[in-house]
Amino acid sequence: MKRGIKIILLSMLGSLIFMLIFAAAAYLAITYKGNLVSKVISPVMESDLITSKKSDINSMPEKADLQILQLDCIYEGFSNKFSHHAKYLGLVKNNGEQAATLVKINVDFFDASGRLVGTDSTIVSGFDIPPSQTRSFGDIATDLLSDFDECKARVSSI
Repeated sequence: MKRGIKIILLSMLGSLIFMLIFAAAAYLAITYKGNLVSKVISPVMESDLITSKKSDINSMPEKADLQILQLDCIYEGFSNKFSHHAKYLGLVKNNGEQAATLVKINVDFFDASGRLVGTDSTIVSGFDIPPSQTRSFGDIATDLLSDFDECKARVSSI
């Protein structure tokens, strides 16, 4: 009997959480009246591949050769507020002869005039990147100064 009551209470709690999320989404939709701005920045072309810089950290062999294969950046922000953020997702490949560990990627965001409007960093997913293998990276950059027209990624430390 007690188990049945617990299941019912958990079910009710789940329904309540769902209703709160739905109500918050409806509130935002009414408040901002569809002023959500969204655009996708074109991915980095193969001719624009970026090669990593070597780091002073001794966690990587000297023969490290990391390459950003792809970078997709999506701008999202409310046009009537000072809220600008971006989602980014990319791929990095290890062209070296040994596994790369703890690879950190910096992503810079620039406006149409080339002014830096924000930067973010993330650690590549997975524990290491074996030779000739790729790994994904991605995150959400918050507190951008404004909308952006270009994003660039680089390996900042390894």
